[in-house]
Parts: sequence; structure tokens; C-alpha cells
Amino acid sequence: MPTTVINEAAFTDFLGTFVEEVDNRSVTDMESLSPLELKKIIQKSELTALIIPEQYGGKGLNLVDVVQVIQLVAEQAPSIALMLCMHYHVVVTLALFTDIIPEGEQILRDVGEKNALVASAFAEGVPGRDIFTSTVYAKPVEEGVLISGSKKPCTMTTVADYYATSIVHYEDESYSGIAFVKQGQEGVITKEFWPSELLKAADSNQVIFENVMIPKAYMNLGSSEEMSAMLSFGLAAFNLMIAAAYLGITTKLSKKLPEKVFGKKHIYVELYGHILQAHYSTIGITTELCQSDDPETVVNKILILRYRTQKTIKEIVAIVCENIGGMNYLKDPEITYLASAANLITFHPINRSQLEA
Repeated sequence: MPTTVINEAAFTDFLGTFVEEVDNRSVTDMESLSPLELKKIIQKSELTALIIPEQYGGKGLNLVDVVQVIQLVAEQAPSIALMLCMHYHVVVTLALFTDIIPEGEQILRDVGEKNALVASAFAEGVPGRDIFTSTVYAKPVEEGVLISGSKKPCTMTTVADYYATSIVHYEDESYSGIAFVKQGQEGVITKEFWPSELLKAADSNQVIFENVMIPKAYMNLGSSEEMSAMLSFGLAAFNLMIAAAYLGITTKLSKKLPEKVFGKKHIYVELYGHILQAHYSTIGITTELCQSDDPETVVNKILILRYRTQKTIKEIVAIVCENIGGMNYLKDPEITYLASAANLITFHPINRSQLEA
């Protein structure tokens, strides 16, 4: 069934080891692995460094290629795809704004040369709250800042090597910024949070910071205006990646349709048309973001496309479920898992209530 719109052969050099690691395991088999087992697969497959510039030891793929890699990975291992979304959107932003963090280049080298994973401890799923309003407070001290607060859910809570967290001045919230926290630092506490079996392997739990010391070289605390461009690019990159990940999940679901059903012209045109439209729209706007001299001007387009993609994904799920047959749906656990997991795209930032806040 020609529902994979990406030329998979073009990415063989970057995904060959990953394909070997998956080794014909089902989606549910992959999702039953622990976060640490998924991390080992990511690192063995050298996926962490795909988007890291070559001067830092990475593969130097561009954003357009990485978005397609995420979509392909999501077909085989949804939780790994989500982990990569969190990791990639942080490191690609850091690579573009290396002057924001004094030790930014060292972090990139840790990813490029040591396969470090970076968790995104930014937005929370709180209706009515601006996602850039942090719940982690920073108190300036001579050596840097002491940060306190928590983030939940935070994907890769227990397996990340770094957390990139938004911070706000504890006395003046007009000053905000970003801090990179190393796993295992004194004052970093993790707690189980994720209440569902869906995407549980992505390790989306709670990280707590209790007076964690962040040296000046690993943080930046400035005016909101100074941080605006970096935060906007990161938000844009994340939404492109998350759209690709969930499109990969629904593409895999579409392949569950019996061939005689998928071969019906009206179903083929509608279903494959949705997948094509969502994919090429995402690739097109990703290209525009990469070519833009002012990425902030592209953000609204990306968010509008993200919402359109959400609707498209729901439509794909509905088409599959309406035509797959009750017995097929009940006897194949992959179908129920993929159909349910696809709906979780609506909870990733920024949702409509956060956009309107």
C-alpha cells in the first residue's frame, strides 16, 4: 500500500541501524520497552546527532530531512519519535543561537560526540497559560542562578543527559531565559507522573528542581525581548516535528487497512490525499522556516498548519476505523494503540487555549 510518502531509500544511511534494531518488532512490542531500552536504541542508531552541525561531531542534516526522519521513526516506534522531537527542537535551536548560552557549543559537542540526549522542560499542558510563562524560578547568585520549580510532563525525565528548562526571575517575571541542567545534579528529583499506558515508554514524568545551582555558562536570564527570537524558533521547530511524528503514527495506522479495502478508489483518494496534503504542507512550511531571515514571521503559519494537521489526523483515524472492520480492530492491538495514540497530538503545546491566552 503506497501510504508512506517519503522516499525511505534516501534515509537508509541514517536509519539503517535503527531499522536493524527494530528488527520486525511490532509497534506494541517497541512501546512495551523501557525508556532506558529506547535510549539505548536511539544512541546505538546514532539518531541523537543527526541535526547537530558537523563541526560539533554531528551528521549535519537539515531541518527538512530531520522532520522526515521523525515521521519514518514514528511508524515503527512512536515513543522514540516523541523523544526525538523533544531532543531535536532544543538542539537545533541551540545550534542556531549558540551565543545565547556560553557553553552552548560544548553541549552540542556532547550530543554530537557522546550521543547525549536533551529533554525539553518548557511548556506544560495548562489551559489558559502562556507556554513561555515558566514555573521554574531563578534566583541570581554570584556563580549563576539557583533554580526551583517543577515540570510535568517532561519527556525523557529519567533518561535525559540534559534538561533544557525555561526560567523566570524570582522577583521580576519580565526577565526570563533558559537553563541547561545536567542529569544527576544536586537538587534534581524525578517522580512518576504519566497516568496512561499510551506512549508511556517516552518517559513523560515529573522533574523537580530544588535550589539547583546553574553556572553562568549554562544559562541565560534576560529580558523577554532578548529571548523572543530563540523561543519562537524553538516553538516553530517543535510544532513541525510533532506534526510529523503524529502523521507517522497515522500513516502506520492506515497501513492496517485490508488491501481490498484500501484499493477502493474513493477510500484510496481520500485517505492517501489526507496523508499527502499533511506531509507536503509540513515539508513546505519547514523549508520556508529554514530560508526565512526572520523566523518569527513564519510562526503563525506553522501553528495554523499544526491545527489543520490535527484535524487531518483525526479524519485519517476516522476513515481507517470506519472501514477496517470490527473484528480486525478488536484482534489487532496495534490498531487500537495507534488510533488512541494519534489523538494525543492535541495536548502538545501550543493548543488553542494557550494560543488565545
